[in-house]
Amino acid sequence: MPPLLDFSRFPLGLNLAIAGAAAIGVWIAGTRLTREANVIAERTGAGQAFVGLLLLGTIVSLPELSTSVTASLLGNASFAVNTLVGGISATMVVLAIVDALVPDEPVSSDIEHPVVLLQGALTVLFLVVAAAGMTVGDVPLLGAGAWSIALFVLYILVVRLVEVYERHEPWAPTEEPGSPGPTDEAKRGEAEGSAPGRDRRSMRRIIMATTAWAGATLVAGMLLATAGTVVADQSGLGSGIVGMLLGGVATSLPEATTFYAAVRLRRFELAFGDAFGTNLFSTMAIAVADIAYPGGPVLSEAGRFGTFGILLGMALTAVYLAGCIERRNRKVLGMGVDSLIVLFTYVGGMVLLFRIR
Repeated sequence: MPPLLDFSRFPLGLNLAIAGAAAIGVWIAGTRLTREANVIAERTGAGQAFVGLLLLGTIVSLPELSTSVTASLLGNASFAVNTLVGGISATMVVLAIVDALVPDEPVSSDIEHPVVLLQGALTVLFLVVAAAGMTVGDVPLLGAGAWSIALFVLYILVVRLVEVYERHEPWAPTEEPGSPGPTDEAKRGEAEGSAPGRDRRSMRRIIMATTAWAGATLVAGMLLATAGTVVADQSGLGSGIVGMLLGGVATSLPEATTFYAAVRLRRFELAFGDAFGTNLFSTMAIAVADIAYPGGPVLSEAGRFGTFGILLGMALTAVYLAGCIERRNRKVLGMGVDSLIVLFTYVGGMVLLFRIR
């Protein structure tokens, strides 16, 4: 390790400060990156769910990717995997918090195209594959693990499937009698938010800015993983809980910008497309972290902590998937019932994870 990145010679307090500063850096750079990605998404004119999956879901997942790959290169497979696993659950929690902050109806009450449901179901499938690899053990294949390679291949197929499926209209939900439609203010906001020319920069300048913020996000993610690995050793908490809380939560904060903007403009499909797309990419990124890891397959080293983390992400995704199908407009404590269940489930899951760390 280069001397400048050898944080093991620093005391725990200083390393916590470095990790905290790196987390803030990930948040700031990732948020700016997300804004640039939103501008690109508006310019492309592609379907909301597909843009959320391929463009936003991929770009705003760079913090998770850089952090986990750096941890793999440092030989800390547990931190690498749990950063990605923790980000999956944290993404759902961020969406629940945005649901509570934005007035109007719950985020899952107005999903019109079934491609969003497809993305949610595929996310659960992805997590099942990852959990299977953790449970039965992985075997080396092409410089990674067989289960990790399967996740990468499945991701390519999913991107193609969503892109094709969104072009079709196999069915659409009907509005319940007497259910309120979008308010005039929301309609005006959506029209203004999607109006062309709002950002007058050329596409070349937008791409350059996106590249610059992506680079800053990668650097911040590398620092977060390096300092976080040392913090895990010095604190005695272990790479699992530190990776899931410090790495997973911090790298999921940039998504809050996309979620808030999409929900405020009533573009709920874009919000869920981003959330599910981010989690699909994060699960696939296990294969990238696996390739970077100098040891054996990373899924084999995740242990029961990583397995339970995957199951928690699966449960939170299933709750929102059920909410999108049920489509209730009723809010409890300022948020949808499904968002409230997500928050309580996440807190309970963290308690259990802390006990088995």
